[in-house]
Amino acid sequence: NEPTIGITLASEFRGKGYGYTAAKMTIEEGWNLFDHPYFVWELEKENTASRKLVLKLGGQRMNNRCAFSENVIKMMKEKGIDVTTQYFSDTIECYKIERPLS
Repeated sequence: NEPTIGITLASEFRGKGYGYTAAKMTIEEGWNLFDHPYFVWELEKENTASRKLVLKLGGQRMNNRCAFSENVIKMMKEKGIDVTTQYFSDTIECYKIERPLS
């Protein structure tokens, strides 16, 4: 229900500004495509590079969420896969990047 953005870069391209440029261009074009007040950016808690990038893009922290939906966890349990939800809860940080006012 919410436009979501994220990027993945090969290690040899990290730390050179490509991620920032690609994300910024995507967001700017996204405002032309989506009539929504913000984009969502999700990252794993340990991903400090992604956190720095979303903050540089003006992202604001919203909340954390579980890495898997309740339905996926239920399905895994039904298939006999041992799932300890404490390992998955609150592992994804969610940020929003708001549409400019102008």
